[in-house]
Amino acid sequence: MPPNGDLQAPSYVELYKTINELQKKIKQLESEVASSRDGSQVSATTSVVNTPRADVCEYRVLPDLNKSIKVFDGCEPVYEADDWIQTVEGMANLNCWPLAFRMQFVRSYITGAARSWFTGRDFKDWDDFIQKFRNTFVRQLRTADKWEAMQKRRQIFDEHIMVYFQEKARLCRGLSLSFDETRDYIIQGIYHKELAMYVLGKNHSNEEGLMSDLLDWTRMNAKRTEIKHEKEQKGRPTAKASTRGGSGSGSHASGSTGKWVPKTAKPEVSDKSSADTDEMVDTDKSKCWVCRKVGHFARDCTSRPTVNNVMMMKETTNPYIKRGKINGIEMTVLLDTGSYYTLLKSSMASRCKLELRRTKKSLYGLGSVSVPSVCVVGKANATILVDNVEAGPVKVLVVPDNVQRYDMIIGRNWLDLDGVTYKK
Repeated sequence: MPPNGDLQAPSYVELYKTINELQKKIKQLESEVASSRDGSQVSATTSVVNTPRADVCEYRVLPDLNKSIKVFDGCEPVYEADDWIQTVEGMANLNCWPLAFRMQFVRSYITGAARSWFTGRDFKDWDDFIQKFRNTFVRQLRTADKWEAMQKRRQIFDEHIMVYFQEKARLCRGLSLSFDETRDYIIQGIYHKELAMYVLGKNHSNEEGLMSDLLDWTRMNAKRTEIKHEKEQKGRPTAKASTRGGSGSGSHASGSTGKWVPKTAKPEVSDKSSADTDEMVDTDKSKCWVCRKVGHFARDCTSRPTVNNVMMMKETTNPYIKRGKINGIEMTVLLDTGSYYTLLKSSMASRCKLELRRTKKSLYGLGSVSVPSVCVVGKANATILVDNVEAGPVKVLVVPDNVQRYDMIIGRNWLDLDGVTYKK
């Protein structure tokens, strides 16, 4: 502060020098901090390297390898082979296994074709083994094969929805499909139509939401099935024990009243009457009910009257099917009020000696509006005679013979002429 107590602002030159000095001090401090940090890291690394192995305490959890890694035989799909080698590599890196231990572990968990491939091969290091393993068992599939496998994967009967969903989603991820496309393919492969229609009406933004709706429907369907089964079990009638009479010869139980009533003695029948009865029964069985004669049945009776069934059918004709003519050539025509053009078979056009002109006209039917259903061969002008009514000339489109059943289909371009009157 100046002696007189008044503050005085520094000049521009003084302010510029002060700023430069401050920047130099900041850079010097930053370099000192960086050098001190590097020195501490080097010292820490040196202390770790020089520390004996016995002084370091390590805690490791030994996994159950029989449960975490399965035996590989080389015939698994590509994705299972890739998952197996990733599991082995992750286990080895986690437990810091040396190369000899890794190779012995792989030898212990391969069989079949994979064991034959492994035996007798030399590997420089672990990376060399991984590369050769992937070149053999984790080969790159073609996109066409991936598409075919994804489309063929469908949920089978009694397969859990989680198993189907995860495998179908994995196949879709292998094709780099978007979520909307993946959702459509997953819904297409669902076995139950009710489940597919249920999730189709929902909005989903990710796989988790779609899976949640699938599991909710499966859970509720299982509960409803269980309740329905219980109702069916309750609705079934239970069998009642039959009441039998006592062992005594003098009485028996009555099922209607529950009282004991005396048992009446069965009248004895002589052998002769019994034989006569049997003979009468056999005679009645072989008696014809048509001619009342004994010795044959009604189906074999020759006296059975013959009945001829005559069905009367009323002959009906189609009022829209007529006989028409072009240049005196008679043909079968169909009056089609729903068609604007008149169509004629190419064979009939040549018989009528019509002069055809080229045309690029295409006809569309029910279905696609971009792909034509009929390609016209040509066009001509003709005068048509139907029911003694001759009108024209009108434009007639000539089509192949296999397109239509009738020789000519007459459209509205002829039916709507002033000289033609028709009644529907």
